[in-house]
Amino acid sequence: MRIFAHRGNRIGKQKDRENKLESLIEAFDMGFDIEFDINLDTNSDTLILSHDPDICNKSESPSLLMEKTPSTAFSALNVKSFYSVVEVLNLLRTTNRIDNYFLFDFELLQGRIKDKRFLMKSVQAAGFSVAYRLSDKENYLKEYMKDESVRIIWLDEFEKFWVDENVITLLKKNGKKTFYVSPELHGCEDFELIKNKWKNLHRAGVTGICTDYPEELNKIIGEGYDKSNHI
Repeated sequence: MRIFAHRGNRIGKQKDRENKLESLIEAFDMGFDIEFDINLDTNSDTLILSHDPDICNKSESPSLLMEKTPSTAFSALNVKSFYSVVEVLNLLRTTNRIDNYFLFDFELLQGRIKDKRFLMKSVQAAGFSVAYRLSDKENYLKEYMKDESVRIIWLDEFEKFWVDENVITLLKKNGKKTFYVSPELHGCEDFELIKNKWKNLHRAGVTGICTDYPEELNKIIGEGYDKSNHI
């Protein structure tokens, strides 16, 4: 199972360190995969490591991140802006990161779901990996199970817990890789519940979990995780 350090967090949410070069590199150096947000600075049309396009620090550059991590660094890349997509793909292509990244959250961009799916499939057709979101707000489970082009699933829970061992098993049987968003990312403070979710989904064979507590998750699953498995 892969463990993703959400925005580079390792021991809980640290707002002042999120999406920072130092935090992301430290998380990777400790053996974790990394998840981060990439945006387009509206003032300079350059890519930045940021959840918020109005917070621009040129030193927090995705290009620098890729320079400072090996090409084998495995990452989940949260695309925050429709206008950044072409630049993101060019960056992955020129830095030889296509095989070690997958892009997700296209569904949260502006526009109709039909148009966003067309964009996602176009990105896939160009050779990039794309994760499709399933959540309590985006109930496309039956549809995606039938669609062979949907190979990676990003599992999210906003207002209710619906992801369990049965969901993971079902998706696995249909050839899908499954990545789960840990509950604390949406404000859950019941750490016992969070740990039980981790254990149950790990036991069911979830491909990866994205969390603010990767160090704690690594202790709980005990066996470590396989970083040799490409998407």
